[in-house]
Amino acid sequence: MRFRPTAGNVFVETIDDPEKVGRIIIPEQARNKDMPSIGIVFAIGGKLKTKKGVLVDPEFWVGQKVLFRKYSGTFCDIGDKKLVQIRIHDVLALLT
Repeated sequence: MRFRPTAGNVFVETIDDPEKVGRIIIPEQARNKDMPSIGIVFAIGGKLKTKKGVLVDPEFWVGQKVLFRKYSGTFCDIGDKKLVQIRIHDVLALLT
């Protein structure tokens, strides 16, 4: 299925919180649920219009790993993937 998000929207495929770091297993109670989420950008809408009317390209691209706000967006299933639809402004950082 092909689709294109509207301007200002991003679809991100989330990466689950790690249960294991190296050889250490992190118990469920010790994981911080309020930390931002990590995901891989699946699709990006068009250019974003600023308050002054200038069109700006997003600072990230499809396939890049990003950090985004935990409780923002809408979860949806597209094809066999579980994605989160968020606003471009909810992306906090680019991970390299």
